[in-house]
Amino acid sequence: MSDASLPCNGPHLAAHARAIALCAACPKLCRHQCPVAEAEQRETVTPWALMTAAYVAGKGLAPSDTGAAAWPFHCSSCRACQVTCKFANDVPGAIHSLRAERFVAGTIPPEARSALERYRSGRGNMYQPGVLERLRGLVSPHHLDPGAPALVIVDPTTIVRYPEVVRAADKLLDVLQFKDVAFFVDRQLSGCGHVYYDTGDFEGFARYARQIHRAVGSRERIYTLRPSDAHLLRDIYPQFGIRWDCRIGAFLELVASRQDRLPRAEAAPPLVLHQACHLARSLDAAELPIALITRVVGQAPRVPAASGQETPCCGGGGGLPIILPGVASQVSRLCIERLAPGDDDLLVTTCSTCRRQLEKVSESPVQDILPLLAGMSRRSGES
Repeated sequence: MSDASLPCNGPHLAAHARAIALCAACPKLCRHQCPVAEAEQRETVTPWALMTAAYVAGKGLAPSDTGAAAWPFHCSSCRACQVTCKFANDVPGAIHSLRAERFVAGTIPPEARSALERYRSGRGNMYQPGVLERLRGLVSPHHLDPGAPALVIVDPTTIVRYPEVVRAADKLLDVLQFKDVAFFVDRQLSGCGHVYYDTGDFEGFARYARQIHRAVGSRERIYTLRPSDAHLLRDIYPQFGIRWDCRIGAFLELVASRQDRLPRAEAAPPLVLHQACHLARSLDAAELPIALITRVVGQAPRVPAASGQETPCCGGGGGLPIILPGVASQVSRLCIERLAPGDDDLLVTTCSTCRRQLEKVSESPVQDILPLLAGMSRRSGES
């Protein structure tokens, strides 16, 4: 079957026509991996159902109100279906392209439109303009060199909600003696553009991606505190014409390159690790936090039976918390059930978005991995 004979040949969906057709013909072999379908317990939101609906709509056979405005947003972009698929079909990419079709048609949900307006007014974040300027009060002056060959991009959620994580990253740069690495600060830019992409505003996303590229593209290396940002920069930006001549990775990868210099923790509670979806699946670095924690604490953290490439999704990606918050919370609860932290356990995350989602539903304390690695964990006996 040629691409020309496939459905969904709109400007955004055309690139995914083959994947959509293959998914529509599949007997739902990735059904068990989809956190949204598991949370909602509905076959109509499985990857197969979403892709089949796109296939049918592309043939002009679907009613105009099929699935309502929000149905393409029942996806957390965790990529669990993609790593399960024999063909590695990019279901999240196709679903985002479908959102873009809806955006152009003016039929995205009001929650998505409201979030996008806030994101635009915040110049790339959901808080307020100039969030990155707060970094000046959180990190050492010598880590603000605008000419440094390597940059660390900190997401707005970490800056606003978890400033201790930024301080831990700052301390780690000193402890590990990274003298050529600085934090990215800009008055006009904040995050990496997730909300543009997740709401289907591809034109806005492409414009914002070009701004980010102009600001940081000349560096040799770029690291992000949140793994999903590294995935967005490295894997999604190029789909919108951005070409990088530098290495892009997660901050944990930078830390791992000198892990022999990490301070040992004198004491630590039992640790349960949640491996972020994009750290495990997009960046293929699921074992990295296990090795780092083992190095610092002296023993490996506990991970669920389904971990690594099968790590449970926290429900924080794909715009799910801002468009379908109830569904996102249920995905988070299922994640906690699979992690099963005990009363005396400390749940460690590798992503600020994961932490925010999980601490809403977890009875055990939740902490980011960086303070633990930097010897700043309150639960390790330090103030």
